[in-house]
Amino acid sequence: MRDANRTRDVDSITQTPRSGVTIPLSDNLRQGYTPADNYLAGKYVEFGTAFPDPAKMQTLSQSGTLNTVVSPTGDSGSYRAKERVTGGYLMDEIYLGKNTSLLAGIRFEATDTTYSAP
Repeated sequence: MRDANRTRDVDSITQTPRSGVTIPLSDNLRQGYTPADNYLAGKYVEFGTAFPDPAKMQTLSQSGTLNTVVSPTGDSGSYRAKERVTGGYLMDEIYLGKNTSLLAGIRFEATDTTYSAP
């Protein structure tokens, strides 16, 4: 028998500009970036090569210019799980002759898992 308990708590981080602060997207673009051919099946061609620069976005995120709110995500990613696995087997060896035997067996296993979300 095996019992296992798992918990996953996920937080959501939201960052928004402070009141009165304007942050143009064009200030945080990756210059010279070209997406792969048929990027997103060509659905957003109007954006051209306007993709955020990861380093600039990280600097912006850590600069103190943004309000940061960390909150639990609720049922969109956090969960608790309890799992119980029970198993057993029976085996018997039957001798059919001097050089022959039959080894028979059966295995039983059951798994019960219970999930819950906050």
